[in-house]
Amino acid sequence: MTRQTIDNIWGSSGSAIDPGSAKINAGWGAEIPPFETQNFWQKRVDEILGEAERNGFMTWEALTVYEIGSWAKGSDNESYQSKTSTNVGNDPVSSPLNWNSLSSLITVVSATESVEGIAEIATTAETQAGTDDTRIVTPKKLKEAIGQVVPDASTTTKGKVELASNAETQTGSDAVRAVTPAGLASVTATETRAGLAERATDAEVTAGTDTTRYVSPVQVKDKINSLVPVASQTAQGKIEIATNTEVKAGTDTNRAITPAGLNSLPKSLTANGYQEMPGGLLIQWGQFTYTGNSGNNGLTDAVLVTWPKAFTSGVYSITLCQEQPGGADDGGMGTYYAQAGLTTALMGLDEHTSGVPSGAIEVSWMAIGK
Repeated sequence: MTRQTIDNIWGSSGSAIDPGSAKINAGWGAEIPPFETQNFWQKRVDEILGEAERNGFMTWEALTVYEIGSWAKGSDNESYQSKTSTNVGNDPVSSPLNWNSLSSLITVVSATESVEGIAEIATTAETQAGTDDTRIVTPKKLKEAIGQVVPDASTTTKGKVELASNAETQTGSDAVRAVTPAGLASVTATETRAGLAERATDAEVTAGTDTTRYVSPVQVKDKINSLVPVASQTAQGKIEIATNTEVKAGTDTNRAITPAGLNSLPKSLTANGYQEMPGGLLIQWGQFTYTGNSGNNGLTDAVLVTWPKAFTSGVYSITLCQEQPGGADDGGMGTYYAQAGLTTALMGLDEHTSGVPSGAIEVSWMAIGK
């Protein structure tokens, strides 16, 4: 069958109704499509195919995602090719960073270091002069120029150079010749000359007689370890510093504690504070104000004290010290505490004589536990 041209759009003068994006997304169900919708579909297909037939590709559409190399027709009737991937929403007429026009792609330009193009071949004289930066050089003219203009090499000029002998390399005073790998290998280190050196074997390090080889850091460490013993209670020697965790545990017998390690033990140096010791011993201290009445009060007027830091195993000792305001006689009042727990303790004063305090009593306490 002869291919049909699309020059007569279906439904161009009839009734065509867009069913909307929801229907387009859902598609047909069990239904009879309205003729207006069928006209819409066929008209849309004919219009798209007709445009592609006329232009070879479609007119740019803002919602279409163009990839590198894709073509589109701009509003200025110029053809454009996409320069970027996922190119969407960039009008080719006003977006040169995303599109190349067809006319720009076929424009002949002069070649540069960053743009492909046409160039003129340099003459032999221009090649040898070495100043022209716009013309290109052929292999033949390059060879001729090298033979004519290559100078002797120096610290400021590239050029040809003579190779240095081993003796010249070892002397290290020649400034015009080049060193070969073999010449460099001949420069061995001595007590009076810097150079290459071979690493000593472990046996040579142990022997301690070789004067031409070098010793690595690992070998130095191993040698020191073999000569210097580990420190103990009866011998001087090297020792490792304990970590903060090891200081706190208080069980390591082979490591040393630094002032910083000792200072790392948990503590709170305040009026109501604590200090942990190596091994877990915990010393705590604090103050409270006692305002109990006279008489043998027992726990009735005791003060509930919360330890600044909770004990984990037990409380070994609690010491209290009282001070009556103004320095007055405390009337023979004794100290008293009871019910010491891991987190709190009841502390009070046993007023066992007839003395009656004239005011509140400041009490300091210290507790030791773990």
